[in-house]
Amino acid sequence: MNCHNDQKRGMAGQGGLTLIELLVAMVVISISILAFYQMFITGNMLITEQYERRTALEKAQAWMERMKYYENELDTVPRSFARAFTDTIVAPDEEHEGLWAECQIDVKHSTEKDPETGIPYYSNVSVTYQWEARSGREYTIELRSKF
Repeated sequence: MNCHNDQKRGMAGQGGLTLIELLVAMVVISISILAFYQMFITGNMLITEQYERRTALEKAQAWMERMKYYENELDTVPRSFARAFTDTIVAPDEEHEGLWAECQIDVKHSTEKDPETGIPYYSNVSVTYQWEARSGREYTIELRSKF
């Protein structure tokens, strides 16, 4: 009998994981996985919004470059460029809906004009893009220049 008691003491000293310890470990691991998943989703959303902002900024810059071209070629920015329209920021595809921005281009000429040509001395031009991202955040990009 003495031998049997020694075996019990030896096994008791080895110890194992109890069911409660395993459940606690699983809960901790599950919470960690959920936190990493949420971090991944948030990061992906921020990268997408950054792409949308960059695209809108590039489109607004392209409009400003057109205005600059006309200023250089015609010595003035035509008032006919002043308008409101909808522009595509992200084209729709099979997985996602498209994303559009409300755009406003304003052209205001100076009241003073060159006496010889009758062309205004300068033009105030602004290009504004406004949209709501897929996350629900609203963004506005406005570029202004005096030509």
